[in-house]
Amino acid sequence: MHEAKNQSEIGRGAAEIRPRGDTRGACRSGCPGVEEIAQLVSRLRPRLEAVALRVTREPEAARDVVQQAALKAIRFRHQYRGAAALPTWIHRIVVNEALMWKRGQQRRVAALERFEREAPELEIQGTPSMDELLDQRRRLVAVTRGLARLGLRDREVLEPFLAHTQPLRELTVRLGIPRTALRTRIFRARRRLLRLIETA
Repeated sequence: MHEAKNQSEIGRGAAEIRPRGDTRGACRSGCPGVEEIAQLVSRLRPRLEAVALRVTREPEAARDVVQQAALKAIRFRHQYRGAAALPTWIHRIVVNEALMWKRGQQRRVAALERFEREAPELEIQGTPSMDELLDQRRRLVAVTRGLARLGLRDREVLEPFLAHTQPLRELTVRLGIPRTALRTRIFRARRRLLRLIETA
């Protein structure tokens, strides 16, 4: 049942992220099909998650990495050249996704440290109580976990925004989208992040 659920999630995700112009008809002869990739990822999932775990050091993140790698393999299956076996090609995508997650995690930590430094002090008399300090730490942990659970599409706009590492103008150039579209994506990513924090 778990395997069927994974294949179903991959199939739904493939439909959601397929770029413009990327249709099944555009896939040349020898290109792996969506079902073929979904079934292969389901069969190799324990091994792929183990590979991702060696990089992320977090089981939940490793599972997310494999899922994102599967969706990316489906999205770019037309680029598969056949020079390496299909499992090897997917393995490389998993490794790349895990490394991307690790770099993103480092940016998330930097963003949280910056947030913690710049957060306004509590307007209370005297020294904060232990309960108040613990509450602040819980909120920071919740934000960290929420960012880690966000999809890559949300993280690529929200992390630079929160960390102030890249001006909006540079982000629009890098992503190739108008400023208004970028602001919309940031707004929606923040809303999804809040939902993840609230339901954690």
